[in-house]
Amino acid sequence: MKKVWILIGLIFITYLSISQERIGLSSDPSSGVYSIFLNPAFSSRYTMDWHVNALSFHQFLETDYSYLSNSNLFTALGEFDDLNIVTKRNQVSDGNSSRQLIFDPDGGRKSFSVNTSILWPSALWKRSKTEKVGFFIHTRGMASGFRLPEEIGYYELEEVRDTTVTIPEFNVAASTWTDLGVHYSRILNQDDYGSEAIGINARLVLPHESGKFSSDNNVDYSRFQDTFSAVGLVTDGGYNFFPSGSTSYSPRINGIGLALDIGYHHTTPDYSYGISLLDFGFSYTSRNADNYSIVSDTTVVFDGSLVEDPNDIIGIIEEVDRQLEDQVSRVVEEGGSFLLGMPTAFSLQYARPIGDHFMVSSQLVQRMPMFSQGLRRPNSLSSVLHYKSGHLSIALPITLYEYTDLRAGFRLMYRYFYIGTDHIASLVGSRKFSGTDLYLGFQIYPFSQVAGKKGVQCFDFK
Repeated sequence: MKKVWILIGLIFITYLSISQERIGLSSDPSSGVYSIFLNPAFSSRYTMDWHVNALSFHQFLETDYSYLSNSNLFTALGEFDDLNIVTKRNQVSDGNSSRQLIFDPDGGRKSFSVNTSILWPSALWKRSKTEKVGFFIHTRGMASGFRLPEEIGYYELEEVRDTTVTIPEFNVAASTWTDLGVHYSRILNQDDYGSEAIGINARLVLPHESGKFSSDNNVDYSRFQDTFSAVGLVTDGGYNFFPSGSTSYSPRINGIGLALDIGYHHTTPDYSYGISLLDFGFSYTSRNADNYSIVSDTTVVFDGSLVEDPNDIIGIIEEVDRQLEDQVSRVVEEGGSFLLGMPTAFSLQYARPIGDHFMVSSQLVQRMPMFSQGLRRPNSLSSVLHYKSGHLSIALPITLYEYTDLRAGFRLMYRYFYIGTDHIASLVGSRKFSGTDLYLGFQIYPFSQVAGKKGVQCFDFK
């Protein structure tokens, strides 16, 4: 079963992708294009004539479903074949020096969220003294599920023997899509005491591959030896499918959607604050899709002893389908389309300069699900110390993910290149590895407009 559990671990190896904010980068007033994804009005305080993102990439991984012991990002990638999978809770030992995949032994509800993004060539430029405009092409991938029942944890399911447990209702969703976006910001008024600005990102959402699943009823689950049973099965699902026999997985456009980011920003010589609504919108998948509900009015039974090869995941799925087909009371085909909400969030920002080269900023991001089924954005509260002199920019973010998990990061930007992480401890050492965060990219801006590497007034709050 080793391959099966590795796949399960990989599926759940992302929890808290709030680092999708790349807070060490997006909170920086000199970051140009990158700052508009936290608050579109931030472009009003960008001091140069234009900014171009050549290409950037971001990946965040974190989970509370499982972790690797004695690892960091690079050892996890380099020595994955030597992994020992702990399939029993009583085999977990913190003193073991080997590299192990350990499922969550502490119980409690589970959560996960996947985030991958590629920002293609995008630009921001000054249209007038009070206006900034721009465009961006942003490919994103995300999967999420929050407050998933404790009962679907691996050890919890494995320990069900000759008894019945109740699994509460839950839902998960996943999607990959590309945003084709335009940006606009405007300074409403400005004087020696401060300024006010508004901004908006309007996006055409092009969904590629998506899926959703929800269990809409409490399910009584039991196991006796190799016989599994469930009572109260009521599910709703939708997914994309590839043509039978297809070996091509090139990106496809399977629908359309719309989304907005809107923001307000107020500055004074002593401080600034902002408010924004992010990812307000939806994606509608209308091609290559199935949407269905499954309802069973009786007890559903599965005989696991009939599985010929426990390492063949496809074979297991086919066997489950064969046995359950006659036991399901109703399969309701709901058409070849479905809708997902975007990962909507509400954000507050505050910043204060400390001399000519330093600034401290704070950011709150709170998810606000607008649809019953959709992607969910995790919560975060962060504080960042910024330093800038000439072309050199450094940020030290500290973030409280989901208001419980404190982490530190580092971001370096110099001329064409930047690199950063909001979880630096995951890249070094040997510890419990439950995820990581890394972003990097290439940019172009009018280097001649930078006065020099010393004596630069870098944060303009007027």
